[in-house]
Amino acid sequence: MVFYSPGIGGGGSQTNKAGYSPTIICGSNAAGEALPPHFQLKTTAKDVSRERFNIGFLLHAKNINAQFGHEEVTSLPCTVGMNDRAGMNAEELDKYFHKSILPLFPDIADVDGKRVIAKVDSGPGRMNLPMLASLKLKGLYLAPGLPNSTGKTQETDQNYTPFKTYYRGNLVLLVQSRFDMKKTITINDLPLIVFGGKDFVTGITLQNAFELAFNEEQCLSAWRKCGAVPLTRSVLNSPDIRHEVLINANGTVNESMDPHGFKLMEIEQSNHQACDFLMTFGFDGSQFRMDAPKRSVKKYKLTEPHSKERIKAIQKASTAGKMFHATHGQHLNLDDFFEARAKTTRDKEIIELEKEKSHRLLLKTKGNEVRALLERKGEPTEATLKNFSAEEMILLASWKSGKKAKGKKADLLTMYEESTAPSKPLAWSNEEEERLTHLKTAAIMFQDTEMNTALKQSANAVKTNASKLSDVQAADLLDALNKRTATVSNTATRRVNGECHADL
Repeated sequence: MVFYSPGIGGGGSQTNKAGYSPTIICGSNAAGEALPPHFQLKTTAKDVSRERFNIGFLLHAKNINAQFGHEEVTSLPCTVGMNDRAGMNAEELDKYFHKSILPLFPDIADVDGKRVIAKVDSGPGRMNLPMLASLKLKGLYLAPGLPNSTGKTQETDQNYTPFKTYYRGNLVLLVQSRFDMKKTITINDLPLIVFGGKDFVTGITLQNAFELAFNEEQCLSAWRKCGAVPLTRSVLNSPDIRHEVLINANGTVNESMDPHGFKLMEIEQSNHQACDFLMTFGFDGSQFRMDAPKRSVKKYKLTEPHSKERIKAIQKASTAGKMFHATHGQHLNLDDFFEARAKTTRDKEIIELEKEKSHRLLLKTKGNEVRALLERKGEPTEATLKNFSAEEMILLASWKSGKKAKGKKADLLTMYEESTAPSKPLAWSNEEEERLTHLKTAAIMFQDTEMNTALKQSANAVKTNASKLSDVQAADLLDALNKRTATVSNTATRRVNGECHADL
């Protein structure tokens, strides 16, 4: 508790009036090779053509020697991105994968033995549909990390802890040295703090924070701690992992989904017995009573791939955690994901068409009622107003004004007379009804998903740059097209033969 007088001002504090928070993206693969760091910097330019980059930033930047998808160990450079907040949004993440990750694997392809899996967290842009479709066509699949388990199941997080320690040590040393010489640090010093080396301003030498934290030994240790290489369930035995008692529909404990459920129930039972024992002696034992965390298995209901249940579960997934449960932790580029997004788009179109259909039918019904009324009683005037009921005048005024009318009969008559008669409503056509029926009944095909759009873009890119293909690439492309032609021809032949057989 602190006592103070609100009339006395607080003491002054020394603060940095200018701040800069760049983003550094690091990582490693299962072989212990470190990804070349990616620096996300800040720019005030409103257009890409006006972005400027100080070449001095690269003075202390270093390449990373690794193999990844190359035939031999290769010197790989760092990469740099820019946006207004120096952070990774959906657009920058898309650029990062296409310009920083894909070049690491020159032979990547969506075929067995050539695919690449990238494990990502639940940050922004991970569910970017066009990006996921484009990456899948190229053979890069994004696997989501387990939500809310950064410190246990995300490998790079194990490297970041020592990296930040070395990084901050370099930062403190550099700041103090520059301060002693009345010099400042700039964003161009960021690679120096990361990779170390000699500072040409002060002459001090900083240690290589990146090498100390992302060397092969540290990377493999991080994968091992997360139970990924080798693949184990060691993380589940960590005392920091939260366990729950999962209850089946019949009230029994589901031991297969969480083996610690029975242990938690035993602890709960012992706790309740101890509390009851205290109460027999007059103490308030309820103050110490605790219940084990319980949850129904229905929350983690497993669904079959390509089933309607899974598609609906993906549609309802509004967070990374819900998506993880819906897909059972599978990669984000799976076909069910694209089908679910296509179904969401289709459902919206169905709602819009049904809304339009109901609106037109309502206008038609109201128009018929008005015409029948006018044929019976004629046009309403001040002289004939008494022949019309209030409901009939509301109908006439609403129909002619195009909005819900209300008020006294005289006011409704004025609204009716001052409004222009609406044009005849557009009839609901057979083509529109067929479209609505198709959307409701037809299965979602490849052509309905974002994958089709990405494929068209890739095909257009190849067609536009066909002259730049090497002879080997052109031959491979022609071979693939010939195989496609043969497959389509055989399919058409089987279809025709089947129809002839059915006719016979």
